[in-house]
Amino acid sequence: MVILFKEHPFEIWDLKSFSLIKKISRKSPIITILEWCPHDFNKKTEVKSVAKESDATDGQNSENINTEKENIICIDDSGLMYSFCVETNHIKDGAIVLPEDGELMNVSSIDLKKDFIVCGDLDGNLSRWNLRTRFLKSICYKRGLEIKKVKFAPGKENMLLLVQYNELIQIYDINNLDLFSEFKLKSKILDSNWCSSDRLFIQFSDFSLKIFDVNFNINFDYGQLMAPNLFNLEQKETNLFKLKTLIFDRLNQNKINELSQDLTSPELVKILGQNFQNTYKNSIDRFAYVSLLINLNGFETKFWTLFSYLTETDKISNKRKFRPVLGHNSLMVNSSEFCAKEIDMLNLYRDKIEDQQNNSVLRDFILSNQLDSAFNFLMESDPISESYTNNLVKACLIASVKNSDENSQAKTSIKLVATSLIANGKIYDGVELLCLIGLIFDACRYLQDNNEWEKAAWLAKMRLSENEQQEIIKRWSEYLISNTINRKESAIFLLLSCNSYWKVLDLLTD
Repeated sequence: MVILFKEHPFEIWDLKSFSLIKKISRKSPIITILEWCPHDFNKKTEVKSVAKESDATDGQNSENINTEKENIICIDDSGLMYSFCVETNHIKDGAIVLPEDGELMNVSSIDLKKDFIVCGDLDGNLSRWNLRTRFLKSICYKRGLEIKKVKFAPGKENMLLLVQYNELIQIYDINNLDLFSEFKLKSKILDSNWCSSDRLFIQFSDFSLKIFDVNFNINFDYGQLMAPNLFNLEQKETNLFKLKTLIFDRLNQNKINELSQDLTSPELVKILGQNFQNTYKNSIDRFAYVSLLINLNGFETKFWTLFSYLTETDKISNKRKFRPVLGHNSLMVNSSEFCAKEIDMLNLYRDKIEDQQNNSVLRDFILSNQLDSAFNFLMESDPISESYTNNLVKACLIASVKNSDENSQAKTSIKLVATSLIANGKIYDGVELLCLIGLIFDACRYLQDNNEWEKAAWLAKMRLSENEQQEIIKRWSEYLISNTINRKESAIFLLLSCNSYWKVLDLLTD
């Protein structure tokens, strides 16, 4: 499995052993598009290798090693295409493969089959690259229509290609470069894919899901596929909103029994009744459940699930009903749970890190007061590393500060050095020193003053008392509410996590 991050190097994992095979070096370009590839570029094309074969993380269990050879192609933010070969616990990476015409710019989607790579871009260009002839040919150009997805149909000899735009679906025969069929509509297309060699599904913005043949004749609609049909999904989106509003009104009036008279679907009435009686017994939980069940508004769903989580009387995290919806690293969860998860992640990354040049793990160890881990991390520095001497000096500083008196003169001097570093643009160097001497609140304020709002909230969650946390988070919410930023929804979530209910009401009614 490959995990592709927005602005960071991607990671390759082995799902059989749930272990990290390799994290690509930070010196590598930022990858924007990635796809598994049946083509072995190292054998069939002449490529220029930009990196030598590298071993993955040591210590993998030999019994769990995947012996299959797999290839990946990806395109970076400058339009260059790379190939990666994954075999056992080795990765041969960094081979540049390009068509004769040069770079591939603004690519938004890519797919591969046989000797063809098809690329769609943000400007509406659809191109086919023949790997044998290394010739890039334009298939079509629809100016101003961004291509959302390209996908080959399943089947060894089936060369039909699905091309998705916002309000248009096309099918091309890639062998002949001919348009096979197309389907235009006024509503937005959310997603599409092949479900067989001659059938495809399309999900529309009105929350309908339909299956078509390759000539776009309807074979099935969502109601035929789902048995029982809970919501009568032939309704439009506005009717789904009315349905949810109706259920909310009955919940608000405490007239749940009347739902059977209002709803046309007996299956929906049965499911709501069972869950309301057995699992979701208070009003907040019921609002959260209905929001998830008819998920038409992301803000509303997150609001009710967060509200339910914060008012949950059972503080055992794995028993909280809506905890998974918030994400494992959400700043909205309580401090003890947040700290435990973050420290587990730090220890995981420490075991998998490739070199000492990546200071983010070390920095977070220091900020979270994991000084023993930070000390050991520094002492394991490679002697040939450029930062070897600096790392050992920093290890000495950590050891001396840890063993010094609370009111020693050394800490006063360290504070002066920290403020000087921050004043001269070395923000995190100064913040690390402040955290070493216990000035956490000051460190959070300095981070906020330098627009590091999320990191300040992270540090507050890790180190400050509940009252101090709320002060830091409320200041962040005020910044988000300001006219220059105007992110009121994010501010509402932050204030809700601080139990500032009156302020939340003001923003909701504004």
